[in-house]
Amino acid sequence: MTNDWSKYQGPVANVMKIDPCCRNFGDWAVIIQAKPFLNRVPQKIAASGKCFKMDIVKYYSYIEITGGFDINTALFIKNKSYQYQREYRICLYQYGVNNISNNPLILPIGDISTVMCKTTTNILFDNFFKNQNYS
Repeated sequence: MTNDWSKYQGPVANVMKIDPCCRNFGDWAVIIQAKPFLNRVPQKIAASGKCFKMDIVKYYSYIEITGGFDINTALFIKNKSYQYQREYRICLYQYGVNNISNNPLILPIGDISTVMCKTTTNILFDNFFKNQNYS
């Protein structure tokens, strides 16, 4: 793992917004380069023979939702009050798409230290995102 956050500054600040409330989530942050990480994970999942789905989480007000969602859609829906999280999810199905298990799944994806860096929350906000407009 690298602590050289400066090489991430331009790419991260250009594509991400982090809500200021995330500053209260702890003293440390980990930045992961999305493209190499998301290229590796599906390959490892597929090699393991597991079924999976990856997608951006969509946020709704519960008032807007009428009816229900099938399980594959429901996994990628969240209350609008969490919209600041801007979440991308990877969901794995241990026994196929329609059979959900409560057992944990450990999926070795290899060393990701070359595609991530650890930094303090203060450095993250004071250097990466100091000029972002959140309105």
